[in-house]
Amino acid sequence: MQKTNVVIDKKQPASRFASLTAPKKHSKVALRDYAAFITMLRGAIGLVLLLLSKSAALTPLQDARLRSSCEARQAFAAEVARPKPDDLAIAIAVAAEEHPDEPLSACRKRVTDALDELAARATTRARLELMLGDRSGAAVVARAVGAAMFGDQGLPEENNTSIEFFAGDVDDYYNPANSLIDEVIRRRRGIPITMSLVFARACAAAGTPFSLLNTPMHVLVAPDDTSETFVVDAFGGGNVLENARGQLTDVSPLEGLSLAARMLRNLRMIYEKGEDPARLLGVVERTLLVAEQDVEMRCVPERERAHCRATVGVCLLALRDEDRRDECLGLLRAAKQEFGEGGKFFRMLLADPFLN
Repeated sequence: MQKTNVVIDKKQPASRFASLTAPKKHSKVALRDYAAFITMLRGAIGLVLLLLSKSAALTPLQDARLRSSCEARQAFAAEVARPKPDDLAIAIAVAAEEHPDEPLSACRKRVTDALDELAARATTRARLELMLGDRSGAAVVARAVGAAMFGDQGLPEENNTSIEFFAGDVDDYYNPANSLIDEVIRRRRGIPITMSLVFARACAAAGTPFSLLNTPMHVLVAPDDTSETFVVDAFGGGNVLENARGQLTDVSPLEGLSLAARMLRNLRMIYEKGEDPARLLGVVERTLLVAEQDVEMRCVPERERAHCRATVGVCLLALRDEDRRDECLGLLRAAKQEFGEGGKFFRMLLADPFLN
């Protein structure tokens, strides 16, 4: 077979598209035109992406429905229904609902990776102190975790923003992020319940189990070994309170259902002051999931349950959820009867055209 030599003229563009877009060699005008074309093209693509993102934004009703059916909600319901719910799993499920289109495993990995890293640093320090010191193992672990979280001198200097230590968020206490365990770890800021949970989990990973104490208006951390007399204020920079255990004999552990209820109560108080019915609905629906398992009403008292049921009705009305109209009507009617003088508010809501 006779071979045919194909000669490619290297002076010509390799394709018709290239011939249309490539500037002619040595042409400054063409180069300017080509640059202007590329700039215009990038701007057009950016505008299209912006419009697509806006069109893809969820309405409050769509957001509420996505949250109610997401993996995090299902995981939360399953966890609180267990005989002994895991505190960290509860906190992760609560936080993960802020990313309802994301797999639960993504939030779990963010949290556990950070806790593992924190525990590793604390464990190294604790081993050194155990070899050199004379304190008990629990005290050494508490101080080692405190140093890993807050630095050797407790809270970092206020003006040193480069230090990635934890601190109680006294400046923005009611920021919802302070109640979300993944955001607490990312921002290094939190409120007593989330700071204490991070501290206790790091201690457990370092070899000594600690538990949260359900103290009024605050949360403290104590070793599971009741012979130890100290407690730790994680929100206060890991401050070790010597001989304080004896003053807290009537304080119960904050765990399982009680932890879930208190964590959600904090979020509910925040969202009730805002205008976000989708998030508020998610919080009260999860509180009622806790109530279903709290048969002795120790964690969610009846008055709070009634408040949450009424709030579900208010949120459904605000969201104009056609699929749950009858449920909304029933909840608001029940609230009108249940809240006495407060029933006037619900009578006004029941006159809404959406329900008639």
